Amino acid sequence: MINILVAIIISHLGRLASINKVTWHNTIQGYRLTLSEREDQMMHTLTIRDRHNRLAARIRREYMSVPWQLDVIGDGVPEVVVNIDAGADGHADTLIFSMGKRIKNLIAFYSGRNEVVYQDLDGNGTLEMCTYDDGYRYALGSPSGWGPMPLLILGLKNGRYVDVTRNFPDRLEAHIVAARNKLDHEKRDGEVRLQWACDMYVDALVISKKRAQEVWVEVMKRLSPKDQKAFKEERAWMEKRLTDRSSCINYLRFGESYGEVLGAHRHRVRRHPSR
Repeated sequence: MINILVAIIISHLGRLASINKVTWHNTIQGYRLTLSEREDQMMHTLTIRDRHNRLAARIRREYMSVPWQLDVIGDGVPEVVVNIDAGADGHADTLIFSMGKRIKNLIAFYSGRNEVVYQDLDGNGTLEMCTYDDGYRYALGSPSGWGPMPLLILGLKNGRYVDVTRNFPDRLEAHIVAARNKLDHEKRDGEVRLQWACDMYVDALVISKKRAQEVWVEVMKRLSPKDQKAFKEERAWMEKRLTDRSSCINYLRFGESYGEVLGAHRHRVRRHPSR
């Protein structure tokens, strides 16, 4: 009987070990990072513990990739970047942790289907996050979810990433030109042409109201009467959405489940102080 019980316990422990499998671990700046996978639920968990083995952060999500290091602040101390890969719904998030004496979350950014590129655009030694605003995905009645992608640049201010797109008018103008070229190349009316038109108008809105009006006139000349009607109907929504574009930015509170925190605060608006 005892042998049977021992065999059952060993089997049960083996099954638990196979369900919760550690796939990666590392120590960075004294913090211990562990990435595990629960195979029966396809769920990944990243735990970050400090030098005293106290829980600093716990993140649970499907399709989490192995964290990587990048010095985004430019002080020679690497930050930890965590990418929560897009699943079937196309949702993806990027988290950046500063691993100093006290761990700090610089951003929990909903990047959607868009790639994030890190560049020092203003030469101040810190890296900006260059991407696109995924909040327009279903704009203009797009059933496919592959809608407009206006430019979005996030930069560090007071230890947090915020929307600084307006500080880079040259890049906005370059994106307007690229969208204009695509609009002129696409001859079929409908969703695709409206996508490029929306990109042009929203990018211009970020620059100034005057520039937006200039682009509006330019776009309307390029659209068919049917597309003009659809574009006019969405104008107010595009302008309102721009005031809320930082709602995809979040800041993680440590020691809590990432899913719970993000679900509760994802739509909190955090505007750049200059807005």
